Amino acid sequence: MEVLRDPFFWACMSLAAGAVGNAIVSNVLPRSQPVGFVVVASFMVGRTVLVLPFCVQPRLDIAGLHLPLGVAAMVGGIVLVIPVLRVQWTTGPEASEELRTTGLYGLVRHPGYLGNVLLGLGWALAFRSTIGVALTIVWWLFFVFHALIEEASLERTYGHVYREYKARVRGRIIPGLPV
Repeated sequence: MEVLRDPFFWACMSLAAGAVGNAIVSNVLPRSQPVGFVVVASFMVGRTVLVLPFCVQPRLDIAGLHLPLGVAAMVGGIVLVIPVLRVQWTTGPEASEELRTTGLYGLVRHPGYLGNVLLGLGWALAFRSTIGVALTIVWWLFFVFHALIEEASLERTYGHVYREYKARVRGRIIPGLPV
């Protein structure tokens, strides 16, 4: 099946899964742990597969720096994603869950989204994927959009506590920057 070798097929699959994730977080679709996990996994699989060598695309030639740069980006991404594993990441905010505001969450409101962007970029660099590197801006824009949807849900769930946190921690995905 030739379509499976097309990186844009995998990118579209990933974005479609992201759209379903947006619908779950915004309460358009019912929240469900198994469904949320499948959606997140589909989003990640699409972004991961599109850079692999069997997907036909031009490959970067950056004097052997692709692997060390890719590994550095992936390590940074993992460090930023680890705190997210302690929150309800497959369904969105729950009132019974404590709002995280310390550690990395004291620097940026969505450290996992920056971590996810860095993981995708690192993976793309490691496999020298020109399309994967170029799509990094698309993934970042997706996470900005997703954060906006999630923040509306967080405000509904936590009210003034979240609004105070948001005023104190300006960086949504990048520390210090409101975007």
